[in-house]
Amino acid sequence: MSSAVRDRLINNAAVFDVVGERVYMIDLAQGSATPAITMILIEEEPQNSMGGEVSLVNEVWQLDCWAKTYSEATSLADSVETAMASNGVDFNAIRRDRGALFENETGLYFISLDFSLWI
Repeated sequence: MSSAVRDRLINNAAVFDVVGERVYMIDLAQGSATPAITMILIEEEPQNSMGGEVSLVNEVWQLDCWAKTYSEATSLADSVETAMASNGVDFNAIRRDRGALFENETGLYFISLDFSLWI
């Protein structure tokens, strides 16, 4: 599923115009160019029926939008929200959470977004 999430982001013109291909799994390597996006699967919940597990799965993905300024991180996060909100043949996403943080060590701002994906 990580490739589907990444594809959804880089195939969105507004996101691609800002980050290009800088969408990474789990962490942003020290010294990486910004703005950039990191993504991590934080929860996978299979759905069950009386007959056992069914093919429908709910995954929760955290997408962090990294930038040198708060304004730039916020703008990128807004574009990511729009890209993820569009329903597709690959998955449907619902935003669950959004928060802003600053990382002293790197001097970068990031907006953290959590999405519930139904696959």
